[in-house]
Amino acid sequence: MNSIPETAARLLEEGREKFVLQGHNDTVTDCDFHPGGNWLLSSSRDKTLKVWDVRDGRELLTLKGHNGRILRSRFSLDGSHILSLSDDNQLRVWETETGKHLYSFEGCSIRAPWKLLPD
Repeated sequence: MNSIPETAARLLEEGREKFVLQGHNDTVTDCDFHPGGNWLLSSSRDKTLKVWDVRDGRELLTLKGHNGRILRSRFSLDGSHILSLSDDNQLRVWETETGKHLYSFEGCSIRAPWKLLPD
């Protein structure tokens, strides 16, 4: 398997490369699958999040708003929201379907454990 840039994510299916998801302008820092299985969330040091369709490799959404590099990102357990944490010490909550920014929480740290709980 060929190497890929740190700005991309490789999607494998049964051990074989299905897609290389390219679109970030800096290192990809985290990825998470949507509970429905058809979308992948990626975050990057370029301060953006991207939602990808894993069936065809299309980029569906780009979420912007952090002032620092995004370190962690996750879909909520029901898949309706995206949470992102960056080195600007902000935790942001986004609506998955639209990419709309809903809430920001200041003073959050990657050192604090985080777990997404059901509603």
